[in-house]
Amino acid sequence: MTFELGNGPYRDAVSENQPLVCTLHRGISRGLLDVIAPSAKLTDFVAKDPHRGGCLIAVNGLSAE
Repeated sequence: MTFELGNGPYRDAVSENQPLVCTLHRGISRGLLDVIAPSAKLTDFVAKDPHRGGCLIAVNGLSAE
């Protein structure tokens, strides 16, 4: 399952250090999965321009209930 973000949730902070902020966002996404869906795994995280949106978060093992 792949999620496409409509906007960058950290777009204001990303202008200071995009690689760092996007790495933190990936880690937050992994941490959320660990809590809400422990059997699911983050399989891809594609950062895009945070002012335009479109970042992709791919997850395996998540049911579409």
